[in-house]
Amino acid sequence: MLENIYFVISIIIIKRKPNQHEIIMTDIIHVLNVFLEELKEDIQDYYERFYSYIRDLFADKSIDLKFKTSYESDKAIKGTVETMLKTIKVGLSTIGVSRRKFDLQAKINDSFEDYNSYFLTYKPIIDNILFEILIEYIAAMDSSKIENLDLFDLLPRKFSEQMDQFKESYNSSTHIKRAINKELTNLEAFINPSELTAQVEIRTIPVKPSVELKKKNLLLKYLKNP
Repeated sequence: MLENIYFVISIIIIKRKPNQHEIIMTDIIHVLNVFLEELKEDIQDYYERFYSYIRDLFADKSIDLKFKTSYESDKAIKGTVETMLKTIKVGLSTIGVSRRKFDLQAKINDSFEDYNSYFLTYKPIIDNILFEILIEYIAAMDSSKIENLDLFDLLPRKFSEQMDQFKESYNSSTHIKRAINKELTNLEAFINPSELTAQVEIRTIPVKPSVELKKKNLLLKYLKNP
């Protein structure tokens, strides 16, 4: 009986109003949700344009994504995968992305039947980088990558103008910009860049028990085991 009382009272004590950090995180999720609702199709088009560009770079390196890896030795497979990774890195660096953002080692996977299977495993990482570029732009942190993408015709028509309109409408708050800047490295906590879906609710943030909570828990433990 006392054990049940201890559990229930502890939960009641922990319950509290959202703190300022949680409120800001909720604001970020709201901004991302609106951004996806308004521009999701254009973002998908932007992704596909970039992947078409990467596939063209692969073709220049004579990499056939449909080629069956079962016909090649492990050494040959590793060499091709290394070339793929270097090519992707070149494609990203061309638009201004740091080479450190995509720094993977070539690993052979016997379950992969062709080189496209390898490519698909890298896409979530690339998606995250591509989406991060958009967030940097709407948060007024960096516009150079978007300008480079536009220069290479890798953006949908009037996409940058639509993002400019979004910035003016939904991102005028300074505290939101600062929060996005701070949480940029933790972007996947708020959104799935591949599926372009944002969280509906803020994830539970661990909170250290207060001194008062500790005192009450000690008292309850004493009552349980006098």
